Amino acid sequence: MLYHAPEDRLITRIYNVGQITHPLPQGSPRMVRRFYPEARITVRPDPIYTEFARNTPREIRCDEAQDEWGWHVSYRLEDAVRRFHRHRE
Repeated sequence: MLYHAPEDRLITRIYNVGQITHPLPQGSPRMVRRFYPEARITVRPDPIYTEFARNTPREIRCDEAQDEWGWHVSYRLEDAVRRFHRHRE
């Protein structure tokens, strides 16, 4: 999408976008259990990632990418789990 965007619309040169939207970590096991009720899930936070996450914004703002070249989130964590579940059937 960015490659094909009209150059005169592009103002920003570095975009911060995320592809999969996801709930807070405590919401992920609930979502997985909707498709796999028998799942046993253990969460062990990675200390390096935890420190990194403390120093990053809570929200990734995609306004510039949306406004300038039409980017949008097209895949949610729930979609990924649902698709995985379908392929396993």
